[in-house]
Amino acid sequence: MAISKIRRLHPLMFAAVWASITTAAVASPRYLAGQTGTFGLPMTDSWNYNSVGQTLNSLDDAYSVSFTATSNFTIDRAMQRYVGVDAGTTLRIGIQADNGSGAPDGTFLSSTVFDPVDGNPVSMTAFTAVNLTSGNVYHLVTQPETLGGGESMLIYTSSSSNAYRPYDRALDPAQHRNVKTNGGAWISVSSDPYVIFANGSDTNIIPDISQPYGTMGSTSIITQGGGGSRIGTEFSITDGEVPVGATVRISDVTLRLTKGGALNPSQVFTLALRELDGTLLGKVDVPVNTIPSGANTLTWNFDSPIDLIQGQSYLFTTSYAAGSSSSDIITLYIAYAPYPAGVGGDSGWLGRIASRASSDDWTTHTTSASIGDLPVSFTGVVFVPEPASLVLMTLAGVALVGRRNRMV
Repeated sequence: MAISKIRRLHPLMFAAVWASITTAAVASPRYLAGQTGTFGLPMTDSWNYNSVGQTLNSLDDAYSVSFTATSNFTIDRAMQRYVGVDAGTTLRIGIQADNGSGAPDGTFLSSTVFDPVDGNPVSMTAFTAVNLTSGNVYHLVTQPETLGGGESMLIYTSSSSNAYRPYDRALDPAQHRNVKTNGGAWISVSSDPYVIFANGSDTNIIPDISQPYGTMGSTSIITQGGGGSRIGTEFSITDGEVPVGATVRISDVTLRLTKGGALNPSQVFTLALRELDGTLLGKVDVPVNTIPSGANTLTWNFDSPIDLIQGQSYLFTTSYAAGSSSSDIITLYIAYAPYPAGVGGDSGWLGRIASRASSDDWTTHTTSASIGDLPVSFTGVVFVPEPASLVLMTLAGVALVGRRNRMV
């Protein structure tokens, strides 16, 4: 059915159908039909919390984290990293709207004054709940209320400048920081924030606008032979990366690892893409003797290209066919999320944490939200269905609803 013929529908029905197709994604996808993209969480990302975001040594200093609300949601707390806090220092933290030029507008929608722990805390601070509107830009603003004698504390942030969110890998032009010194004008800084937002409890994290990673690839977990653990990750390709309904033809996988010194050189290390129930979609068998010594970020081509559908969840796995759990060990590196006590959850890349199984049978597996994410990435070409096909699929759903309504 051509697009022109669809206009024979009732105008209101046509408008609803077309709107559902053309507004499915909140933002424009990063990769379009025919383009080659990188998907997953690449080790080339440099998310961290090791850079000085702002020095607060005057009551006229301030710091802000800027972001776009990806949907309508409520937040009532945020976590940041403070360094060198002295006794007698209190901070006001809260949410402000954007002034139209990428800086806070000066009016708190919600805020609180709190006394940060002396020293170098990473802490969550609650304020009055505030409702955010999808598509609007907001700022988490931090400024001193009181300063201890000789205070010169720091707010730490990421040194990277990715301009996209780690959660769904979608571009956010508003994602940056602003600093104000001695009452001067806000100055925009392009680097990414280090922040976690939540609502209702410290563990009810809102991942879309959070950036939780303290380090990339410094903390490690292991894949073992025999009856030992195997490591993988659940993931999906989002509508922030490719158009809704697109297919991505994956050709390779990149992973950082170190092989154990006692590995049998005839052992085979298998990297695979699977359905969540363990069904194998494609793999690459890597002879251990081809893996160089030391820590390396390596890329392997799958045996044949693998088609992944946008929005569907998949499982990436690593495993051995045999071996010993005590000596056949490969270390994988984690994007570590340094939660303080009482805080933790799915706040990183798609909220998917390293998945584990005790054998090479991946029909079942478990997930954990307490470690971080497995930095693994894939190269793929984007294929997008023709608009008419999308309209037909949507019309089928509309027709079914209409039929059901007539039967009521």
